[in-house]
Parts: sequence; C-alpha cells; structure tokens
Amino acid sequence: MASRAGTPPTSRRIFLRGLGSQAGRQLGSFVYVSPPLRRKRSLSQAQIYATQTLAVAARFVSLAQAWEYETAKDLAGASGFTWKDMLISGFFGNAVEFTDSDGVQWTGRRILAADIQALLDSISSTPGSILVRTASTWAALYPGDPNKVLSIDPATGLPNWLAAPSAGGGGADFTRSDAFAPPRQALNTAIGMTFGNYFARVLWLQAGQIIKSIKFYSTGVVSTTKLTPAIYAQALGVPGAQLAIGAQVIGVVKGIVTLAIDYVAPSDGWYLCGFQVLTTTVNVASGVNIIDQYFFSSSGTLPSTAPAGTFNSGAAWSSFWLSDT
Repeated sequence: MASRAGTPPTSRRIFLRGLGSQAGRQLGSFVYVSPPLRRKRSLSQAQIYATQTLAVAARFVSLAQAWEYETAKDLAGASGFTWKDMLISGFFGNAVEFTDSDGVQWTGRRILAADIQALLDSISSTPGSILVRTASTWAALYPGDPNKVLSIDPATGLPNWLAAPSAGGGGADFTRSDAFAPPRQALNTAIGMTFGNYFARVLWLQAGQIIKSIKFYSTGVVSTTKLTPAIYAQALGVPGAQLAIGAQVIGVVKGIVTLAIDYVAPSDGWYLCGFQVLTTTVNVASGVNIIDQYFFSSSGTLPSTAPAGTFNSGAAWSSFWLSDT
C-alpha cells in the first residue's frame, strides 16, 4: 500500500504553456495533478486587438528616449508603479488623470473618449450652450441675449444669435416677414404700372435678411417692357440712397415674374423695394389689402438717391413681394 510522504501543498498550482496542459508533481508516493487548463481554442477579435496593442506598447517601451524614461520615473514616483508601467499607460492614453490647483481636470484622451459627458464638457460646460459643427471642428455656441433669436448668420452660413424683430415692425418670423409673403391679390384685376416710373412697396426688413429677387404677378404677356429692380433706403418718409440694383429684364409672361437682385439688410428698418418700368406699361395683379406704396418718375438710369416721390397707402398696384431665392 502506498504511503504518503508529508503534507501536500494547499495553494501551489503548476501550469505549463500549451492548450489544455496539465502539470503534476510527485511527493514520495503521492502524485498531485493540476486541473486541466480551460482555454479557448480561438481568440476573439477583442482579445487579438488587446494582445497586439500590448505588443506594440511593449516595443514602445524598449524604444523610449532618455527624456521619456526620466519623465516616466518622475510620474511613477512612490505610486508603486514602475517607469515601464507609466510608459505603457501613456501609450494606451490613460496615464494622466488628475485635477490641478485651479480646479482644471487633466485626463488622457483614451479615458476622455470613454466618457462622453466629460468630452462634451471639454468643449463647453456653460448651461444653454449649443454644439455647432464649423468648417474645421466642433465648437460651442453660447446662450444669446434674451432679445435675440437663433438663426443662420448670412456672413458665415452657421447658426448664430441675431437681432429679434423690433416692436411694431413686420412679421414675427425672422426668415419670413410680411415682406417675404405674397400679399393678397385679385389675379383677374390688373393695375397698369405705367412706363417712366419707379414703383415700390415700403417694407420692413430685419438685419441679416437675404434678398435674392423681387416678384410680382403679371396678368398678361408684355414682350417689350423693360424692368429694373432696385432697393432704396428711407427714413421717416424721406427717400434715401440706392442700396442695390439688379439687371434689367426685357419682356414678361403671364404669371409670376422674378426680378433678380442681391442684397442683405444691414439693420432693422423700412426700405423701398420695387422696380422701374420703361418702354411699355406692365399690368400687375392689383392688391386687395392695404399696403404702403411709393413711386417717383424715372425714364432713364435710376438715380443713386431716390428723389421726392409720392407715398400713399391703400389697396392698389403695389402687390409684389421679396424672395430669398
């Protein structure tokens, strides 16, 4: 009968490399065998990635320069980590995580990338901020003043806080005020806009509004008429300087006529927006709601400053509108 020699170890296990390997040890006539290793026959993609990354990090340690070695030693200090631990942590992007005396948190990129809240706070921690993508990066748009509205800045094409409509002026919507809405019209009733005159509506524009055309409804075909769109300033009923002028259009068809003009309103205010008629009278659908109108005599090149003309209000000829297209 076999006899035991001594007491078997209680905490020692012996493992050999290799798939499903076991190890044994004989103490006298007693043989102790370790349990079989439970290893996967194939690694997952995550395990392969981790193994390969660690191999590259280990290679990085062997290529460390003198200053990197000294820095790693300083960072390790009395933390219990070795300088190699610090270099590998740096390679993985999780070596730095502390708060300085000013309360600023310093965090490695890998740690930060795993914490979306901290990542967003690194852009802005101001309540009410909006995340905006610029041409080169993400940026924070901070809260605007209470009297401003969020819109697209025509100068940059990006969201921005712009001036809200002034009290008593135009429509409430920044991008679509009354100036940009077709007025009520009687399409079967025409008003002849006689040649040799500039006709305009008095329209309220808000700072930053983009004007690309002036439109009206022609009730018939007029092949020889010549129309030139133009915008003038005005203040307290006094016409002012010419602000924009478009190319002359010859001839119109029945339906909506578009006169191209390019202008961005620099500030809130009332403007004279219309067009000159030459050669032949054009018939425009008459308005059925009361609107402010203005016209002056002009049979040649439109003047750089609008002369004294006639202002009036009523359901008459000036049934045209602005468009940003």
